[in-house]
This record gives sequence, C-alpha cells and structure tokens, in this order.
Amino acid sequence: MLKYYILFTIVLLVHSVTSRSADYISFNGKLSGLERMEDPKLKDCIHRCPVLIDFIPQCASDGRTYPNASSLRCMNLCLKPSGEELTVTSLGFCESDQIPSD
Repeated sequence: MLKYYILFTIVLLVHSVTSRSADYISFNGKLSGLERMEDPKLKDCIHRCPVLIDFIPQCASDGRTYPNASSLRCMNLCLKPSGEELTVTSLGFCESDQIPSD
C-alpha cells in the first residue's frame, strides 16, 4: 500500500511541476524548459514520466533550463522517437534564463 501512496504522490508532484506556467520564475532565473514540456506533442508522455522534486536547475543543449536531471531524462524519453537527445551543458540556469541582479 505504501508503494501506491508514494507513486500517487510522485504523480501529483509531476503534474504540478509540469502544469505550471512557462513563465515560472524561481530564485535567480526562469525555467524555460517547462515551456517545452508543455508542447502538445510531448505533454502526454511527460505527464506519465515520474520526476524527482529536487531543484537543481540544469542548462540543456536546447538552450533551456530544466528543474533537475529527472526532467531532462523524461524529455529524452519523450523525444526519443524524433531522434533528438538533450545533454546537460552546465549546471544552473542557462545564460538566457538568468535574471540579472541589481
């Protein structure tokens, strides 16, 4: 029973993360990868993919910032049929997603 509770909790968390606005801003930058995760061609696949709730932003080879490594893993699973594969180019926000400090 505990397994089902944990799985259900993870599914709810994934849904809440992937259903946020593309303009989701957190700490020092924008998570532009969430916008791509809402792409109608990928959305169903992404919503079925479990992700962790840790927040360790990662800049991917598509120039977008994703919340964590498990989000990138899900993107790669869903992009596999198209032949596209994302890689981590750096930890933290991509340069284009950084919010300048005053």
